[in-house]
Amino acid sequence: MQIGSPAPSIPSASALTLDSKTDVVGANIDIDNLRVDIDIDGSGLVPDCGLRLTADTMTCRATTRCRRTSPIPTHVDVNLVDR
Repeated sequence: MQIGSPAPSIPSASALTLDSKTDVVGANIDIDNLRVDIDIDGSGLVPDCGLRLTADTMTCRATTRCRRTSPIPTHVDVNLVDR
């Protein structure tokens, strides 16, 4: 299986919002008009075919904990916080 042509790209109508909270950061990523084309190479009884995934809007939400774990102050470790 491989990503087909054209390759996925980030549409111009995308948004990123960040919400600073105590010890964590809330992040929302909205992507509009998402399209991913996948070429499936079949074998045996499964034929070769294509799969197109589309979405008017895809929203990803996460709460992450940011902390310095390195003696180098410019390196930050980001971990997903369980809800």
